[in-house]
Amino acid sequence: MRVAGNIINKMILGSLEYTVDHLGTRLILVLGHSGCGAVAAAVSGGHIPGHLASIVHPIQNLVKKFTKNGSPPDVDERVRENVRQTVKNIHASRPILSKMIKDGDLEVAGAIYHLESGKIELL
Repeated sequence: MRVAGNIINKMILGSLEYTVDHLGTRLILVLGHSGCGAVAAAVSGGHIPGHLASIVHPIQNLVKKFTKNGSPPDVDERVRENVRQTVKNIHASRPILSKMIKDGDLEVAGAIYHLESGKIELL
């Protein structure tokens, strides 16, 4: 499933539960990509118009959490952190996903697709 910014919410978690519980999916790969526009928008801050805010605001919270000493955050490092946090949120999702992970019936991994080289970096 493709979701801008790899955000996670109840509707996306429900879709993931459906695919693992009813369709037999055994691997969820959270795949971010270099230069992600949603993360770049979160890093740059400012007003986000329309429904784009529902994508960017959760990422802005993550950017604030992992920005140190007031230095400008690196977009690609925030992409990595966003993927890691999304994987963590999927692991914590109860009751279906967390149980399947605990029982060894589901794997969740994170990776970054580097647009310029075509290579995938597993996290």
